[in-house]
Amino acid sequence: MIAAGIGLSALAAVCYAVAAVCQHDAVRTVVDGDRLRLAQLRTIARRRRWLLGLLAMGLGAALHVAALSMAPLLVVQPIGVLAIGLAAILANGRRAPDRATVYAALASTLGVVLFIAFAAPQANAAVLPALAGGHVLPVSAVLVAALVVAAVLARGWARCPLFAAAAGVSYGTVSVLTRAVAG
Repeated sequence: MIAAGIGLSALAAVCYAVAAVCQHDAVRTVVDGDRLRLAQLRTIARRRRWLLGLLAMGLGAALHVAALSMAPLLVVQPIGVLAIGLAAILANGRRAPDRATVYAALASTLGVVLFIAFAAPQANAAVLPALAGGHVLPVSAVLVAALVVAAVLARGWARCPLFAAAAGVSYGTVSVLTRAVAG
């Protein structure tokens, strides 16, 4: 059952990578500067690439939930990191990625594989603590709110990692709660 969860999680990572690349391409064709206006957002929402990305994201989420129902969170969650390296490679389009991109993607993949190889045998014994049910959501909500406020107040490049951290906390929280419900 864990092997099936690992496979589904890997497929989810592929879907997330495809979604990121499609949606990035859709935004890049509409936005010419560093600001997104409401009219541009409506145009983006009608682009086929954006809609394909949305479909891929939905499929990835469904696969992720299925994986969480088959394998422990400790095994499923790290596999999502593979989407980052794959998206970097897919973003090059028809051009071959440079060596640094390939090495970075291979290094992150090797790290995930090694982590799963060492974590999977012990993962069956891992039980979500009672904390997952009652305290994770409020604590995460406060943390996400603080990160978003900090991002809104920040200037320049500092906004991106703050928003990314808020998204990461949200994603992890949803996975913990999904796993708690899926049992």
